[in-house]
Formats: sequence, C-alpha cells, structure tokens
Amino acid sequence: MANTGKVVFAGSNQSRTLSRSRILVIIVAILVIGTLGVFAFILRSSSGSSASTGFTPETHYLEVVSARSFLFTPDTLDQQHQVRAVIKLKSNDTIVMKSDDSVRDTKDGVVYPSSTQDGIIFSSSNPDVIDVDPITGLLTAKTADINSTMIYCSYQSLKPVIATAVIATLNSNVYLISSSDIRDDSNVTNGGSVYVARSNLTSDLKPGDILLELENEDISHKIVSIENNTSSQWYHFTVELVENYTDIFSDLSLNFATPMDNITEIIDISNDTHRRSEKLQICKAKGTSQPITVDFSDASIKYEASISLNAIYEMSIWRINTLRLFTLGVARVTVETGTAAVRSEYSGAIQCELKLMTIPLALLPLPFFTILRTDLTPKVGIEIAGSAEGRALSVTGPSVDLGRSLEIGVAYTTSTGFTRISSLRDISKGINWGSYNGPLNVAMTASAKAYLQVDLSIAIYGAKLFRVGGTGLAKVRFSGGADVEMSSPFRKTHFDYQGPSWRLFTEVYIGLDPLKKSIDGFLKLANRLGINAELKFDPTLYSQETIIATSINPTNIKASPIDTGYRLQATTDGPVGNDIAFFAYLFGDNDRGVEVARTKSTGDVAFADWTPPDDEIYYIRAMYYDGLFSKVGFPFASTPYFAIVSSIEITVTPDNLVGTPNAMYEFQIEAMNFPEDLSAVRFEWSFSQGSPGTRDIDIINRRVTTTISNAYLRPGTYTITVTVIHDELPIAIVDVPVVIEGVILDVHPPGLTNGEVNKPYIFSVLATRLDPQLSEVTFEWSFGTGEAMSSGEANIPVSDSTAFLTLNYTYSSKGSYGLVVAVSSGGEKLADRSVIVIIGEVIERKVDLTICNIWTVAQSGGVGVTTDVWDIGIIPIGAVFDISFNAYSVPDKFTAEYPQGNMVLDTGWRGSTSYSHYPGGIAGPGWGQVHAFFQKTSISNTFNLTVFGPDPGTLWEYSIRCRVVE
Repeated sequence: MANTGKVVFAGSNQSRTLSRSRILVIIVAILVIGTLGVFAFILRSSSGSSASTGFTPETHYLEVVSARSFLFTPDTLDQQHQVRAVIKLKSNDTIVMKSDDSVRDTKDGVVYPSSTQDGIIFSSSNPDVIDVDPITGLLTAKTADINSTMIYCSYQSLKPVIATAVIATLNSNVYLISSSDIRDDSNVTNGGSVYVARSNLTSDLKPGDILLELENEDISHKIVSIENNTSSQWYHFTVELVENYTDIFSDLSLNFATPMDNITEIIDISNDTHRRSEKLQICKAKGTSQPITVDFSDASIKYEASISLNAIYEMSIWRINTLRLFTLGVARVTVETGTAAVRSEYSGAIQCELKLMTIPLALLPLPFFTILRTDLTPKVGIEIAGSAEGRALSVTGPSVDLGRSLEIGVAYTTSTGFTRISSLRDISKGINWGSYNGPLNVAMTASAKAYLQVDLSIAIYGAKLFRVGGTGLAKVRFSGGADVEMSSPFRKTHFDYQGPSWRLFTEVYIGLDPLKKSIDGFLKLANRLGINAELKFDPTLYSQETIIATSINPTNIKASPIDTGYRLQATTDGPVGNDIAFFAYLFGDNDRGVEVARTKSTGDVAFADWTPPDDEIYYIRAMYYDGLFSKVGFPFASTPYFAIVSSIEITVTPDNLVGTPNAMYEFQIEAMNFPEDLSAVRFEWSFSQGSPGTRDIDIINRRVTTTISNAYLRPGTYTITVTVIHDELPIAIVDVPVVIEGVILDVHPPGLTNGEVNKPYIFSVLATRLDPQLSEVTFEWSFGTGEAMSSGEANIPVSDSTAFLTLNYTYSSKGSYGLVVAVSSGGEKLADRSVIVIIGEVIERKVDLTICNIWTVAQSGGVGVTTDVWDIGIIPIGAVFDISFNAYSVPDKFTAEYPQGNMVLDTGWRGSTSYSHYPGGIAGPGWGQVHAFFQKTSISNTFNLTVFGPDPGTLWEYSIRCRVVE
C-alpha cells in the first residue's frame, strides 16, 4: 500500500525543529539523486551492464535498454520517443533466453529481443505533462509548459526501473545531433575530438557551441576549436566536457515524485458488537499529496575518473633497492546545487462511521398494491484529519565532493622481497553547506470531530414486500470537536513565531444530501444514455457552527516610558494566574529574542517593568503560557501585535491642536537620536480623516525634520500617527491628538448593501456638540430616489447639546441611492452627512489608472449613487491625485475615500443655486477642480470615488490625474 505524507515529532525539545545541517542534507540528497537520473543523457554512466559471477541462480531483473532520459523542447513537442525495457535472467555466468527456449553460455549479459516488451507496464508520474503508453512505452508531450516526469517500468514483483522525460528550453548555442551524424576518435568522455557530418545544421558550428546527442546519452560537449577540415563529409572539432547543465538549458524544472494522489484504502474490521459474521467497512482512510517540486539554477555535476600505470624505483650501483609497480585509479564526483526551491504538500483523513440500526418510521399504503415506507437510520462516527505543507525553501551554495583513490600492485625491497600493494584512500573534500535563504516553512493542521447523524430515507415495496425502489431524503448531523494549526518557525525566540492556534466547536447541519446524491446518480445514468439532464441545487437547509473556546493570544502590546525604563503591558482574557512573558528583539537581529520580563495573567491587562540594557531599538512581543501547549514549549504569541521601544525621539508641533473644519493646518515633525549607521528613513503619516502621506528623508547629524499638512472636513476627535520606517519595519511611532470643533452628525446604520425592495428601513440621525444656547434645530433629508415624499425637513428640539431624529423609508425599486442629511439653525448649515443605500446587488465600476501627468476620463453617469474603484497599483508611492469634475446644472456631490473608510474629498452639492431643496444647500458651481486631494502611500493600491446624483434629470462626469512630486 502506498503511503500518504506524515509529519512525526519525537524526542527532546531540541529535536522539534530540523537543524540546518539536516535540512541541507535532505536537499542535497534530493538534488544529487535527481540530477543523476535526469541528466544521464549528459554524463556517461561509469558502470556497464556486464554480468558478473556470484549471482543467485534464476535472478530476474528489469533494465532500460533505450535512453534513460528523453527531451522535448517547445519546438519538438509533436515528436515521440520510446522507452524500451527488457527482463534479464541471470544464473552465474549463464544467461537464459526464454524467448526461444535456448540456453547460451556467456559472460557478457544477453537480454530478450529488443522487439518485445511483453508484460512490462509503463506509467508516468505526471501524465498531464508527458504521458506514456502503458504497453509500448511510447512518450507523448501533453503540454508546452516547462516541467518533467518520471517514467516507471514495472513487471510483476520485480523491482521497477525509472527513466526521465523533460520538457525544457535549450540555450541558443545547443545543437541536437543524431548518433548517425557524429563519431569520435578518442575517449570523449573527458574531452577530445569528434567528427560531425556536414549539413546545413552543422555548417554554422563554432567554438562555444554545445553538441547534445541523446540516443547514446554520452555526447554533451562544448566545441573548443575547429581542426583541419579537409574532409568533404565531416567537420573535425576539439571538444571538452560540459560540466554545468545551465550551459545547456535556459529553462528547466525537475519534479521528483511517486504518484500518490487520491490514495484510498478501505479498512475491514469484524463488528463483534452485533455478533455478525460478515465484515463491515466502517473506517475509510484517504490522503493526497502534491509531489515534491524542486526548481534550481546555477547547479553542476562533474565526474572525474583516471587509471594510470606507475613505476617507482631506487637503484644503487649494480642493483635495484626498491621497486614499486602499481596501477592507480582515481574516481571523484562533485555536485554543486546552486540555488534550489523546494515545496510539497500532504494531507490525510480517517473517517469511521457505524450504523446503529434502521428504524421504520411509517408505513403508507399506496394504489396498485404498493407500500411506501420511511426509515430513520442513526449513525455515530468520528473524523480525524491532518495536513502538512512545506512552503518554499531557497538554498544557495551547498556542494558535495566525494572521491577515492585505489592503488593495486607489487613492491620489492632487498630486505622484504616482493610484497603486495593494496591501498584505498579517501580524497573527498566533503560537504560544503554554504548558506540558505529563509527557513523551511512548514504549516500543519489537525482536527478531530465526533458526530451523531440521522438519515431519513424512503422505499417503495410491491407485492410480497418486494422492494421496487427508494432514495435517501435528508440527514441531520450533530457534531463537536477541536482543531489546531501551527506553522514554522517553531522557536519562540524568533520574531515571526506564531505559536499554536486551536478552537473547540459544535456544529448542527440539516440538509438534503442523500436526496441530491440519488438525483446525481440518476442524472449521470441519463447522460450516459444520451439524455442531456442537469439539476443543481444547494442541499443545505440549515447550518450553524458555534465556537465554544479558542486559543488565547495576547493583544494590545504597549511599552510606556517610566522613570526607570518602560512599563510593558498586554491584554489577555485567559484564566487568572497563568504566566505572561515579554520578549525583546533587537532591531536588525530579529531571530534571537530574549525574555526580559514575566508576570501573571489577571484576566485583563498584565503589566511588567523593564529597563533596556542599551540605547537601541527593540520590538516587544508577549507570550501567554497555558497548561497544555506551553508545557511542551509552545506558548501563544501576540502575533501580529508588538510594541516598539525606540531611542528615536519624535515630536509633532502643535501636539494638541484644537481647530475648525475645512481649515488647512501645518504640523512640524522632528525626529532625533537615530542610530549612527542609518543614513535615510521613510516617514509615513495618517490623520484619521484626510489624505495619508509618505516621504523618504535623508538623516543629517542623526536628525530629521519635515512638515505635513491637512484640512479636516468634519468636526470630531482625531489622531495623527507618524511612523518612521527602515527596511520595511517601523522603528519609531508617535500619536498626537487633534480636536476639530463643531457639530457632529451621525447616521445609523452608516450605509446599506443588498437591501430589499418594498421593505421598510429605519435610519437614526444624531446631532451632537450643538451650541448649548440652541433650543431647536432643523433637519433636512433626501433619500435620493426622486420620488414624492423622498425628501423633507423637520424642526427638532435640542437637549443637552443633542438632537435626535428617526427616518423611515421603503424603496420601491432596485438601485443605488444616497441618503443625505443636514442639520441647520437659522438658515446656517451646521453639519451634513451622506450614506450609500444599495437595494439589490452591489455594482461597482472598476477603473485602472496606468499613467501620470495626463487626465484619465472616467465613465460619465446620472441618477443614483455610482462608486468607481480606481486601481492605482502601478502608480509610484508618493504620487498625488487631482480631480476635475462637472455636475452641470442639476446638483451632484463627489466624495473620495483613501483607504476605504477614510474620507479625503467631499465637494458638497455642486450645481445651479436655483436648486434649493438639497440638504445643506449648494456649495458651488457644477464645474470645479481639486488638486492633491490625497497622496498614495503603501497602505492601499485602490481608492473609491463616489458620485451622488439624487435628481432623475442629472448628468455628470469627472477625470482623475496623478502627479509625481519631486
């Protein structure tokens, strides 16, 4: 039986993580083995196929007698290659050929006739790439994608043999040569000279070109020079061995795997509980795996072999004192793996289910002497599942150098006479591990779930209770269980450590799955009979999952300065009394966190004090220790929450602004005490309302200054956040409060999507921060449908500087609408608010902005609410955006959000002042421009622009321009 992938952890705590050396040993082994198999057509095999003495009698074995490797290129996908394998039978020095019932004595190895492969089965590990005829061994390329496959040749219980087929792109200087067009005049395995037949293909060969001949798997040589070409039929070249196969291939991907997809095994066990003699199939195991894929570059493999006869002697007058005659053989293989990326995925599950009994529910007589019977079948079961995914690992530089030297001969000295020489020495340089980029990322999941299920079925019985037919109807399942996830890195001292994540849950499911299964079977039968039948429906009637408990991760990590250092805090909602540890990670060395403080959980906020040892930049994370996972070294981490303890001081002036809406305010930012080795940083800032920004600034004398500005559109309490970033990590953050005075107007709900036609909706409107001297304010509103009674106004009394209004409305048709509300006093607008109401499906228009410094026209529009989502992914960070709009005479309003939810533009109602019924009044003429209404940062690659057009007679258009500011 084939094995699904498993990940097993055992041993001490230190053995939970694969050591660097073990990881690299695995990678090197994979690459060495794979390279030897795939590139047998480049490097001549050092071993022959001759028979030798000492074999067990009647020893059968398979052997591939064709090429071991086959190449398809994008230009030769229509060609076909054939794998040929034969069965050999060895009996000491006698080879038995059963094809003609004769026995021949030989020491050279005789095989079955090459014309027969009877009984040998061929299969491909990746038939979607290259398929193989199971009988003839004929290969066919199925795709033009660069990939590879392994061809398995098997015969009954004999050990299978493997060939390799690849789809790869050759470099432009590589020439495929037929074996009939090339011959050599020396041992070209280590270089020498070759003769190549003259043709149009070979007439342009020059030094540096590579000759590749696949039929004999032994010609992969680079032309060094052109010899005297006096022959009219042959070119004569001096060549050398190609040591690096990246000289041959420009695009290559190797895939080493055994086909393991959709493995299913039925486990039969005897059910003694019900005292039945037959076996019941109650457990089912299934697993899937993605083959191990290895993509690599800049790799090479080199063989060296030599044999020499040596004579060493020492003579005195008239006689020989010492004589050594010996043969010296040296063999060495060198493998350099270059850069490799490895990835694989495995998953498996076991489901055990036991039918308890069948309970007749009802018997109903039907016409024509038939009975309708409904049954309930309760079942109990358990499901256990697990998976492991090995993500990309990039390894650079490992190499293997293995070699041996052997001396065999005789020696003579005057004192000892003749003696035998037999010496084997290791000349290996060993393994150079080099370096690797990134850890071996592994993600694992496991789950277990027990359930009680009841199936409802129906059957029709005829005369003498003969069952005419039946079908399943429905199932009800009650289940509960737990699941856990964990991914690398597994060391808690690593900054990216996440720790385990688990949950306990219950589920209730009611559905028509048995009925759907029966219908699908009927439809499949109908389609086989040529009847085109199709019925699709969701069998789920009710599904509910309830989370009982989850893993506990610390949140809201903070580090506040105190007289003696910093007060660290973390929020947890776990049991009181468990440990919480704070870890500090030095900037630039995030792989080695150090525990700096430990305290007990209080069920709310935990505190600990810490004094940094140096005036440096640290990242603070918290770990929560429970009584289960933490016992084996896996606490729960505060991912992705962390705090920064920084030597950098940031000041923002003014640091407590109190202002008014629509006024432009400037803020001076100064940052000091940067580390001496930093020369430049990036500043990013946000205003809570207004355009965020980013700026790259050079550090001078460990100090940076810059100025930012913003105009707040509405009253409220906001926060300016300034972040200093280096190498994409924040190294200092400061928050500054801003208060914008004025009336605040809120609408709840703040918007509506997927609403229903003819359904009444209620909106609550609340105005706060009203002048205490006011006793009454006027609310105006418009639902934007253009229908009668869709707009109005009302005078509402003020109490404690607050006024409240409830609006009711029923939308009669699908569409996008804008609910606009304004509050005023004595004809002066105090505040307004707009929310989007979508009845039916949400429809958004997508617009791509691909170039700056020119105006890009968006699609025009009319009545309703239109939201355009602008994709600015290829626009550089730091670019600013302008808008040019025209609402003509019937008023419309243009708003923009960047990122989503952060208002950066609100033009108010723009159009003719003759329209007086718009909430809040007309803000300006229909045409206008707003420059630099926001600046792109790393926060988002899209912004939303929404146009409100409540009047049925409206028409509007607008354009967007981005500008790169130097």
